[in-house]
Amino acid sequence: ITKPVVVILHGINNDASFGYIRSLMKACTGRGWVAAGYNFRGCGGVPLRTPRGYTGAYTGDLRCTINNIVKRMADTNVPIFIVGNSLGANLITKYLGEEGRAGTLPPNVAGGIALGNPLQIHSNNMHFPWAEILGMGVKKMILMHWRAFRKVTALDHKAAIHKALMSRTIGQL
Repeated sequence: ITKPVVVILHGINNDASFGYIRSLMKACTGRGWVAAGYNFRGCGGVPLRTPRGYTGAYTGDLRCTINNIVKRMADTNVPIFIVGNSLGANLITKYLGEEGRAGTLPPNVAGGIALGNPLQIHSNNMHFPWAEILGMGVKKMILMHWRAFRKVTALDHKAAIHKALMSRTIGQL
């Protein structure tokens, strides 16, 4: 890869096909850059192949993706930018902090943009109707991928799935 790369992460209950992701991708490719819409595990119609969905805390998938892109870059002077929206903003902020602190941030990663980062991601301060809508989206994702989630054997994970399905709002998850 010889052109700048922009990796764009979506928000909760969305995927890379949403208009705001496609619009940003179009703006980037219009400048001659490579733009990649990034789907979290189980999003965008891609079957979940493991009983692990996406979360606002797990950065391993993003780390693996960025490292694979870096391997394909022509040299370390070709930049990679990461843009996150909402939950995606939380993930890139966490990823950049973890990699920066550990001194393992690939040299190609020139920066990140966090748009609408949920500052109180674990709070119960979200109000009607948004708390209910986001909670329904999480339940929908679990049910859409029930074939993978039913393979969970750890009791604490089973309890977390049960709690998510019984929760009324995202704050109760």
